[in-house]
Amino acid sequence: MNKKIIFIAIIVGIALLSLAALMLAGIINKKNIFPARQGNSEVLTQNVRVTANFFQPDALLLKAGTTVVWKNEDSQPHQVQFQSFASKEIAPGKSFSRKFDAPGVYDYFCPLHPEKKARIVVQ
Repeated sequence: MNKKIIFIAIIVGIALLSLAALMLAGIINKKNIFPARQGNSEVLTQNVRVTANFFQPDALLLKAGTTVVWKNEDSQPHQVQFQSFASKEIAPGKSFSRKFDAPGVYDYFCPLHPEKKARIVVQ
């Protein structure tokens, strides 16, 4: 078999395995790849897992109009604090959402755990 075809097959296989690993880790999911649609308009939603030590993912690149939903998967409360606004405490198992209409860079952190930081970039 041609070495070029074998090389391409290996690269495609690695890409598919990487995608599967990211999906299993919960970093990406079907909703993130294929946004839901209502009628003729797209419903843009991005989920962020809030864990004991991290926001997952800790960096997002979004279209304007996307709603981000933070789900607390930890046993402790957490918060989402931006420069100009903040969530209330998010209890374990609960969530907080915010729609991002304006392009810009939005850095945030958890004031209850200041080492936990993340960034949203809206185009």
